Formats: sequence, C-alpha cells, structure tokens
Amino acid sequence: MAHSINHITLLGNIGGVDVYNNMTKLRLATSRAVREGDNWSEVTDWHNVVTFGRTAEYAATNVMMGDKIAIQGKSITSSFINKEGNKVYTTEVHCRELVNCTKRDKPGNGSAEHDEIPF
Repeated sequence: MAHSINHITLLGNIGGVDVYNNMTKLRLATSRAVREGDNWSEVTDWHNVVTFGRTAEYAATNVMMGDKIAIQGKSITSSFINKEGNKVYTTEVHCRELVNCTKRDKPGNGSAEHDEIPF
C-alpha cells in the first residue's frame, strides 16, 4: 500500500460547543476569499470538530462561542442510513491538538493597570 497523509490544520472561530461524557464537539468557522467576476467576497466554511480524552476536557472548560482556536487533526468520513432510507455521508475532523488563541482575564484579577507589581 502506498504511503498517504491525513493531516488537517485549521484556525478559525467557534460557532458552537456541545459537551458529552467522553467527547466535545465543536463547530469551527473558517473563511476564504472567492472571486466573483471583478469582485471578491468572503465565504465561510463550517467544520465539525470532535475532541476526545484530555483534549475534550480542555475544550469543555476553556473554549466558548466566538473564541479563535487552532486545531490539528485528521479528516474522518463516515456514513449512516437516514429515516428515509438514504445513505448520508458526514465528515468530521478528529482533533489531536487544540490551542485557544483567545486571551481573557482570569476571574477576579481585575485590570492590569490596577494591579500592584510585587518587587
């Protein structure tokens, strides 16, 4: 069998977070420029990202709607038969690494200009 690579890196904004017992599912929006005639417009692509184990625990407690995150993982396509008897294909990104790029103040810290600097 020939060697192949299944590696995805995405940087985008969270549009939804669903927490389950052993996994967290994220909706991740990325955008790209598309040319239509002489004009350029921005198109949003939505990705279904699934995290497991410690990454799922981190996502469940540290990721919220609107956050900018970076993920690395692999693309998984599966199928199921819907109620009408049709085969439906779905594609998810199974996340191996997740970094939250959104900075926020820790609760109770106040702003930096009011904090005293210890010497």
